[in-house]
Amino acid sequence: MTLSEQQQIITLWMDFLDGNELAFSRLYLLFFDDLLMYGRRVGGDDEMVEDVIQDLFVKLYQKKMELN
Repeated sequence: MTLSEQQQIITLWMDFLDGNELAFSRLYLLFFDDLLMYGRRVGGDDEMVEDVIQDLFVKLYQKKMELN
């Protein structure tokens, strides 16, 4: 991952914490494929892994006020 990509992710994260829902959607799309590939390697079918990824992002959204 390049420095520019890291900066983009940090910017999206900070925008999400500031309430930008588009930034949150972009983070989801940015990480979904990598998380899906990882979940497949760990085990489980695609549907279960997708559900876990969605649950993760729902929790992030619900807890954004507590995140730094």
